[in-house]
Amino acid sequence: MLAVLAVLAVLAALAVLAALAVPTALGVPAVLPRTRRMRDAGLVHTTNYIDTLITVAPGTRATEATSPPSGKGTVAERQFALLHGHDYELTSDDVSFTVHCDRQGVPPQARDAERERFFGKGQPCLRTSPLAKTYGWGIHSDARGRIALVAVGSPRYAELLADASTTIRPAMRSR
Repeated sequence: MLAVLAVLAVLAALAVLAALAVPTALGVPAVLPRTRRMRDAGLVHTTNYIDTLITVAPGTRATEATSPPSGKGTVAERQFALLHGHDYELTSDDVSFTVHCDRQGVPPQARDAERERFFGKGQPCLRTSPLAKTYGWGIHSDARGRIALVAVGSPRYAELLADASTTIRPAMRSR
């Protein structure tokens, strides 16, 4: 009887996983929805997007992309250091987690356990990034979920806006 229940539990978990994984044409799973079903299935949350441009926030005063002030250790400064000149090397999850660990002083040997804890609950995505809200940077994710900064007003920014295969998401408005 217990063996039958164990098999049924495994099959139910696999059905939930199959329902949550939405494959794309390239075989890369699309972003999973952040739901109670994910937590119940033992999945972690993600901030990654696929083939998406996070545009500058509506109403931003930035007319061109600028680097954030350096020397203060702000979130914007840390994100900028990780992304500028490192196009499509990191995912949104990598950036968010690295900034979190650096700001909290998490040692490298404790980061695996901390990553599991950090993504065990929902985290804000890069639509809340000060780079997109204040400093005039769009954030593009490719088909693998890797991200790059794209300057507002640049030819690449315009190209991504016009590309029908790119999902457009505006950054969150600042208060």
